[in-house]
Amino acid sequence: MGMYEINRGMGYTNKNGTKSVNVLTLEDLAVEILFARGKFPGNRFLLAALMEEVGELAQAMLQGKSEAEINAEAIQVACVALRIFEEQDATFADLKPEESLK
Repeated sequence: MGMYEINRGMGYTNKNGTKSVNVLTLEDLAVEILFARGKFPGNRFLLAALMEEVGELAQAMLQGKSEAEINAEAIQVACVALRIFEEQDATFADLKPEESLK
């Protein structure tokens, strides 16, 4: 299976120097992506949504929220980041190189 192994347990593990992927986390992420695409089907303003979600995650961590609340925010950050990876952000589709921030 290469350098990665699949872990159906909870949390991240590292056995014999192998990085483990938690399948349950990936399933949670897939569910969150499907929910988000149903609620917000377009791919405009995804970068703004990502920044909002990162802020909410930071706030949850800084306020000492529960592990469940922090995990929920972290999954939402991963969800939007993966949507940008797969769908891009249409807000920037017409941005010309000379108009970009360098």
